[in-house]
Amino acid sequence: MHLCSLGENLSRRRPLILGLALAALATGGCDRRAPAPRSDRATATPVATRPSERDSSADARDAQDAQDATSLRTCATWESIGRGVTVRRCDRGDGVVVLAAGWRITTASTQAWAEALDRARLAGLGARTHFAVEGPEHVDFRGKELAIDALLERLTYEANAGRARWVLVVAHSSGAHVARTLFHRGFAGQRASALRDRVVYVDLDGDAAIREDPERTFGAATVAGLRRAIFAAAEDRARGLRGFSMSAMIEGARRFGAKGELFVFDASAARCVREGCAHLSLINTRPHPNGIRGNQSYSSFLSGEVNVAWLDRAARWLDRGSLPATEIADGVDRSPTVLADPSARHPQTTDCDRCLTGHTDFATNRRSSQGAMTSTGGEHE
Repeated sequence: MHLCSLGENLSRRRPLILGLALAALATGGCDRRAPAPRSDRATATPVATRPSERDSSADARDAQDAQDATSLRTCATWESIGRGVTVRRCDRGDGVVVLAAGWRITTASTQAWAEALDRARLAGLGARTHFAVEGPEHVDFRGKELAIDALLERLTYEANAGRARWVLVVAHSSGAHVARTLFHRGFAGQRASALRDRVVYVDLDGDAAIREDPERTFGAATVAGLRRAIFAAAEDRARGLRGFSMSAMIEGARRFGAKGELFVFDASAARCVREGCAHLSLINTRPHPNGIRGNQSYSSFLSGEVNVAWLDRAARWLDRGSLPATEIADGVDRSPTVLADPSARHPQTTDCDRCLTGHTDFATNRRSSQGAMTSTGGEHE
């Protein structure tokens, strides 16, 4: 019975209870409403913590953590197959990816780039086998010190074993010399017939060909052997900045004719102040604004995301079944390119036969655009 009711009913007979009732009146009064029922049930979840109303950034972090955990579970550790070349295999898909890094980029940084791409896109595309090729010792790959033959042998093995429905070869900067050497030995040397018409090549602002060396050029055998060649340049038109190799990318797309295309990445969000930054924006969407610390741009994606704009363009060529039949004739894509008429937007690079008469020395480019290079090896240190 309520204490106030006890006080009213028994006040004449029980002075003690009367005293208690008076105390109750003094501290809060007697409420005639029924007291709130007691309940042992848990209180409702506060609105702010309901799963449907969680902060979107928290959801994004959880999704990234889950994706990282999945990648670690499904992919083996990296192993070396020769100087500067490592490989790892994942438990899904039947695609192969080869990433050839730029000048003096380390093995660890190249692997980090591969892992970031895998989390962002490659896993969803079914990339089973990843090859990471560190940057060459010299900017023009004159020493040819990397294990190109071992890489070619493993690629051919994967294709013959039915584990290479498509092969994506991506080369950045000086890594383009590595890729051209790989293609020349495979196709011109007739050592990679199993790879013919399976390889999609993406050149990320790569060095111009060295015409004095057949291995570091795009010969007719390479053009015939590849399925597609995409030449990706970077430009911030508002700031008047480009990567180092716009001319070489235009020339490369022309060299491959109907099999080639030019892709120009808008680097304005990178907020670059030097050409080297635009050059690196094809790896990391927010590299150092002065284009230095290349290894950091390859391995750390805290300030910017890994660039997948060019990968989205290449993905449509990895599985021919994904292209509309009206765009294909004898294996050639007839759809519009990203930059159908390069000379319309870049009149200063129209005469590329004259402007690309020899090798583009990137060390010279970097000195002229960024000042004297550091004694530790330039932008990629």
